Amino acid sequence: MYGFGPRSSFFDDIHRLQREINRLFAGTVDSLRTPRFPAVNLRQNNEAVILEAEVPGVDPAQINVTVQRDTVTISGSRPAPQTAEDDVIHRQERFSGEFTRTFELPCRVDENAVKATYKNGVLTVTMPRAPEDKPKQIKVITA
Repeated sequence: MYGFGPRSSFFDDIHRLQREINRLFAGTVDSLRTPRFPAVNLRQNNEAVILEAEVPGVDPAQINVTVQRDTVTISGSRPAPQTAEDDVIHRQERFSGEFTRTFELPCRVDENAVKATYKNGVLTVTMPRAPEDKPKQIKVITA
């Protein structure tokens, strides 16, 4: 895995190791105490990687999506709910303020063909798989 090879392969291995270490420490007590906003599903099929994020109350114009190499980042802001001066808040579980979430992609994607849509409070980011990363069907012939 770390043998002699192209220089970019070495740096890819280092980057992969860094991601694994980050993933190891992502489950610490602090991260368990803080709810993650927005809630996200990330899936892939033969054609694309699809990220779906629940972002109710967020203006779609305030959402930023960035895809770079093997990561996707979504960020934005959800305004605090309006309250009257004499309101007493007994419980506040809904997140408001700035948010940023970054995810490692399971495969390479075509960064120039990414599309993001927003409907009913759900952001859907469709990232087509890079042609060189798509599974290739090999036809078996008889000799």
